Amino acid sequence: MSKNDSSDPCATTPEVEAILDTLADLCCDAAAGSSEALDRRSSDLLKALVMNGFDRVNVGSFVSELQKRMTNACNEESKHHAEQRTSIIRRLKNEYQSLTRWTSS
Repeated sequence: MSKNDSSDPCATTPEVEAILDTLADLCCDAAAGSSEALDRRSSDLLKALVMNGFDRVNVGSFVSELQKRMTNACNEESKHHAEQRTSIIRRLKNEYQSLTRWTSS
């Protein structure tokens, strides 16, 4: 099944797929100790995700989708850094929720 298969409950556009994949890759790097790229790019990527309508189509699935992609994308080393992964996801979730509230008001 492809990522954009219409039977997928989290079906999205190619742009959203690319954004989510990039975020997952950056989160994996950050969990392994290299957070500069995530720090530099996360705000723009999250804004692009919201502007592409991910929150309207996939309400509440940001965290689960990011976790799933990180599980697939992270190497073994970064998979063993559960605390860092949790912290990174929590930070991105808070920023994402803030952006969705701002754009919906």
